[in-house]
Amino acid sequence: MATDDKSWTKCTTADEVISVNQYISAAITSGIFAAMMVVVVVAMGEPWCIPIALVVTEIVWILAYCDWWLNKRLVCLGEPVSIVGMVISIEPPSEKTWPGSLDSDYSLNLLLPNNPVGVSQAVAAASAPFGYLMAENAITSSHGFLFTGNPAEDKVTGVKSEALHVEFEGASIHDLQTVNILALIAALAALALCMSGVGVVVAYVLALLALLASLLGAAFSSSDTASPSDAGLPSIETNKGDGTGATILGVTGRWVYDAGHIHDSFHEGHNELHPVQQAQILGRPWDGDWPDDIDEIVRGYQDGYAQSQDPLTKAQQARPGSRWSVHPYVDGCNDTVRPDQPPH
Repeated sequence: MATDDKSWTKCTTADEVISVNQYISAAITSGIFAAMMVVVVVAMGEPWCIPIALVVTEIVWILAYCDWWLNKRLVCLGEPVSIVGMVISIEPPSEKTWPGSLDSDYSLNLLLPNNPVGVSQAVAAASAPFGYLMAENAITSSHGFLFTGNPAEDKVTGVKSEALHVEFEGASIHDLQTVNILALIAALAALALCMSGVGVVVAYVLALLALLASLLGAAFSSSDTASPSDAGLPSIETNKGDGTGATILGVTGRWVYDAGHIHDSFHEGHNELHPVQQAQILGRPWDGDWPDDIDEIVRGYQDGYAQSQDPLTKAQQARPGSRWSVHPYVDGCNDTVRPDQPPH
């Protein structure tokens, strides 16, 4: 089983998720910061430093947005879960346009057993064994979050089925945050120089460089995209046109509510697995219906993942004799590492 350890977000409690539009929230944070700086600059008799203070404000806005995206957007619903599903549709980063391309996650929508293609949200939420993952949860409903479900459309047939959204996590927002932290340090140094009155020209040059770094960071960070290959998967297939051929996947991920969807300035969204922590292609592609042994396939995947996480299994895998890369007869099956042979 291949594991994807790439994760930059965290989930939090419903109380800690910011309950207003993220753009407004970032504007409030940066606006308060800007007002404080302008007051200080004017009080110190250095009004020509106000443009540099505005550069600092722009960077603070971006950092506030990044903090929301990474830390105050996903509501924890429970422990990570292992599920099996058929791929209805994919949402690769390459299909997103600016500024949506800053979201560099690679998403899949999975039909879950034992639901038929075209299943409604109500029927899917009541199904076994995974329907509860797609049902409205008391954690979010008690806090006023709107629940939309996730009707995923087969791009060939146009048929919509209630599906579980799963995301391999990209690093674009994390990269954007890192660049802007560095830009903020430079901008604050420029502001300090300007207010000292001895390095105004240098301060403006430094502030310009900080602004350029911030803007270019937004332009280029979207290239740090996620892919199923991060979890060791080959290509993932969807409906080939005759209702067959889609990949059946086993997926393990963190169960969350994504509050990053805004309607009339209020959060709405759906439950999902984010990020994917492990994924595996299981058996034959979809042939139009669930395999007769789908329950055994689900149990086999779940048991296999649980075994892979067992401390005894990990200890065995860490032994020198288990860490061969060419062939066990060549560089494995021997837990004794010779002094002239570095560990693999």
